[in-house]
Amino acid sequence: MLCSINSTDIISLFVFPEIIKSYRVALAEAINGNLFFAGEATDVLGDWGTVNGALNSGERVALEVIEAIVNPVT
Repeated sequence: MLCSINSTDIISLFVFPEIIKSYRVALAEAINGNLFFAGEATDVLGDWGTVNGALNSGERVALEVIEAIVNPVT
């Protein structure tokens, strides 16, 4: 994860300007085929950190849940 420390700006003393894509991919992976994660931080289509990214990830997870119901992991 990349971060910056800006001691001159009281509002953004410690900010994360970019999360490495491989971290977002790892956050987006389901665990044991029955625990799913959605949210802007899990968007791998390029809209992370935005409302659109949250929507994208919600749609992705909805499809993953449907797939898990239709073809459960045994």
